[in-house]
Amino acid sequence: MVTLLLLYLVFPALVIYSCSRFAVLNSIGVVVLCYTAGIAIAQLLPVLSELGVSVTIDNNSQELLMGFCITFAMPMLLFSTNVKDWLRLGPTTILSISSSVLAVISMSFIAGLLLNDQIVEMWKLVGMSVALYLGGTPTLAATKEALQVDTNLFLQIHSYDTVLTLGYVVFMVSIAQRVFNRFLPAFRSSLVTDKKIMAAEQGVEDIQKYKQLMSLSIWQKLLPAIILCLIILAVVVASLPFLTKQIWR
Repeated sequence: MVTLLLLYLVFPALVIYSCSRFAVLNSIGVVVLCYTAGIAIAQLLPVLSELGVSVTIDNNSQELLMGFCITFAMPMLLFSTNVKDWLRLGPTTILSISSSVLAVISMSFIAGLLLNDQIVEMWKLVGMSVALYLGGTPTLAATKEALQVDTNLFLQIHSYDTVLTLGYVVFMVSIAQRVFNRFLPAFRSSLVTDKKIMAAEQGVEDIQKYKQLMSLSIWQKLLPAIILCLIILAVVVASLPFLTKQIWR
């Protein structure tokens, strides 16, 4: 348990620090490096066993830590969301979000119908795909816990998604804007006059700059949010027995 906790906390911190120091690693990205390291460790364990080095991983402890990290991360993500300011961008934003939601749900539903007889518990995969493509990795992980999906299946889905969508991600961050601007109107920043909205846009662009976490001043600002998240987590855990009893009654 202690080893896993150190690995979960120390290794990402080392990756963030390394990316802040070396431009090559920073160009790869913190998330990709962490995923790559996790896959490499998973492949290394059987090799160590064959060499006579016994490495035992407590799956229960791993599940407990994963559940804690997911539950702790969700409020932290929501704290940074300013729905009021984003809605002030107008109907086009709502139309864009609604179209995305409809497209993801429709395609996931169609895939579920086509593959229902070929994959066991396909309905869980449909739910996780909706969570992944609408809410990202944190929502996927939360859905995995809610639906009690096997950890190996969860890791397979996320790994396949990472590999198969790599080309799409590269396209989106490189030439997608120039391609879409050929037949779609460009976003005009002059329409946005509210400084709060412009600051929110800048915040979205900066959200992947993990090197800011190396600053002590940032942690001083994060401390109240961390304490509030722990309070929320404690209230949820304390309420679970009562809520479970009421739901299943």
